[in-house]
Amino acid sequence: MNSLIKYYAFLPLVLLLSFASCNNHSEELEKIVELESLLAENEENLKVDDMLFNARIAEMEEMLRAFKHHYKDTMTEELGNQLSKFHVLRKIYTKKLADYGVQQKEQAALMNQVVNLKNDVTSGALSKEEVKQYLRQESDDIAKLTIKSKEIKKTLYEIEPEYIRLYDALKPLSDAIDTTPLQ
Repeated sequence: MNSLIKYYAFLPLVLLLSFASCNNHSEELEKIVELESLLAENEENLKVDDMLFNARIAEMEEMLRAFKHHYKDTMTEELGNQLSKFHVLRKIYTKKLADYGVQQKEQAALMNQVVNLKNDVTSGALSKEEVKQYLRQESDDIAKLTIKSKEIKKTLYEIEPEYIRLYDALKPLSDAIDTTPLQ
């Protein structure tokens, strides 16, 4: 009976501490939900037609190779400048697509980290200070990811008009080059 009285005496204290703990977790969980939301918003920045750009790179490489190895006429300054710009665009596409792949992996990794953080906060596995540190780090990483993802998408689509202009000028010349191997 004595232990039952002690149990009931401590019950309000336990409930109070549990409630206070939940309130602390709710604030932290709200911040985690914000991080999840930011990652979800960044998905739009990662919507890039990489198949289109990979096809463009392959076409550019084929055309540049034809000019380099099989073009026999005297090259005008204008044609040389166009080929030089085309080469630069190919490099930009290649670099940005490689960066895009890295950002996709980073997005997935950050999503996992945020889910793990949420689980750790819910289970009480981390101290308040550790949670603050992780929230700060994840927030910084997501901000960097978002900036980089936007920049990649913007660059890829901004150079499209120049690609189309150069492709339209170079494709007829490229098609006219005899690329049959000499026997």
